[in-house]
Amino acid sequence: MHKLKRWLVLGAIPLLTVVLTACKRTTTTTLKPPTGFFGIFYKWVGLPLQHLMDWIAPWFGKASGYGIAIILITLAVRLILLPAMLRQQKNMTISQEKMKVLKPQLDIIQAQMKKSLLARRDIAAQPAHARRLQEKRHQHVAVDGLLDPVDSAANFLRPVSSRRLFA
Repeated sequence: MHKLKRWLVLGAIPLLTVVLTACKRTTTTTLKPPTGFFGIFYKWVGLPLQHLMDWIAPWFGKASGYGIAIILITLAVRLILLPAMLRQQKNMTISQEKMKVLKPQLDIIQAQMKKSLLARRDIAAQPAHARRLQEKRHQHVAVDGLLDPVDSAANFLRPVSSRRLFA
């Protein structure tokens, strides 16, 4: 059964090819050249390349000549663009070498930035009340301008030289 399916498929492919190629349009339509930006591109780049291919193709036979013409034009364009491609590759290599030299320094800077960013996130994530209490502990002043009783008692018991009422 498996071999029969295989033979049917392999036989159907050429049959479909013959049948479908016989079905073609009887009316021909001519394409209009593009207009606008693409028209300018077609006029200055497309048409000269088309004429060049039409000029090269008969040298190598009409049917296969167009393929060889495309290959030759491609090689010519690549040779023309070769200096620009080499310069770009050289600049990219130099840039990569510079980045290799700077990478250790950049890693240190990025680690410091990450620490400071995480510290800012931790402060921002705290509720407002907790932030005010933390500020109060650092400044020894109470929330809303009033002295905290615990801090005032501790301040009272300290020697005068070490008292801090306001920052």
